[in-house]
Amino acid sequence: MGRILSELKILGHNAPFVETSREQLIGKFIGHTEEKVLETVNNAVGGVLFIDEAYSLVNCDSNNDFGYQAINVLVNQLDIHKNDLCVIFAGYKNEMIDFLKSNAGLASRIPFKIEFNNYNENELFDILNHFISNTDFKFEEGCKELLLEHFKIVKTRKNFGNGRYVRNFFERLKIKQANRIMIETGDINLITIVDINNSIESMKMIHKEEVKIGF
Repeated sequence: MGRILSELKILGHNAPFVETSREQLIGKFIGHTEEKVLETVNNAVGGVLFIDEAYSLVNCDSNNDFGYQAINVLVNQLDIHKNDLCVIFAGYKNEMIDFLKSNAGLASRIPFKIEFNNYNENELFDILNHFISNTDFKFEEGCKELLLEHFKIVKTRKNFGNGRYVRNFFERLKIKQANRIMIETGDINLITIVDINNSIESMKMIHKEEVKIGF
């Protein structure tokens, strides 16, 4: 985004891109939040400030949470730097709708709202295959069809993680493949249908929050 806006002459050459989240913006004591938000904004002036999972700033039960103070400061900074700063608030659709209601002046200061569709199962497989291509692993015949069917199902889940889900699946897949190789002989670089099925079951357990620790 920074490169695109630079090429369009909207932002300067080599515009900075600053990614942040609640943990980097919320302070631990009175006045600390304002200080952290201002420091973050100043680092991004002239470029792009990307706030991931922005709804988490106010995702609490108390109106006294410092997250509301962060929003107030951000709203003020949006006015001050309206000509030299692009701020992107990112998050799941429903949560972001509630987020925009957290401050009376926030929604009116965000003129563009873009909803991105989930990747389809073929695109999700392409992402996984990209991870695989950067390793010595290879798929056993039949794995692609099994993965496409799995991705077709999981992409319909609420708050599906898209690329993040695939990355987590890949990490789980490496563990399951290694566990299998430890107890049987075979090609150490081959990912089998058994590995895929074990990973799918493991991801189901994680989704249900049944796994608390370990592999």
